[in-house]
Formats: sequence, C-alpha cells, structure tokens
Amino acid sequence: VDNGNIDALGRVQPLFKGAYNASTIYYKLDNVEYEGNTWVCINDDNGAGGHGIRGITPGNNNYWTLVAE
Repeated sequence: VDNGNIDALGRVQPLFKGAYNASTIYYKLDNVEYEGNTWVCINDDNGAGGHGIRGITPGNNNYWTLVAE
C-alpha cells in the first residue's frame, strides 16, 4: 500500500483557536474570533518556505476568509 498521499493531506477539519492573538502561529483551517466575527485561515504559507502565519490580521483576504458575522 502506498501511503505517500495520506501524509500529504494535512489537517482535514477546522480547529477553533479562540480569540485572535497576533503572537500565535496559525495554520490552514484554524478558526479565530476577531472583532465579533469568526474567520478561517485559508493560506498558511509564510513566504519563508514554511507553514504557519503570525501577525497577519483576519481581514487580510490573502490569508483569512470570513465564516460568520
């Protein structure tokens, strides 16, 4: 059995992380509360060859999308 593709899936369900914190590292599908709204991280490419974003405020549509107002 070739399990190579299974490892590439990554996280497949959202994870609620609570209130947004600029010093926390967020990954794709992390959900946060920010200014009374719920946002989901849609891009965790940090531009340095790795994953996990920090200090990118929800509302930046390159990294976050609004889930609920």
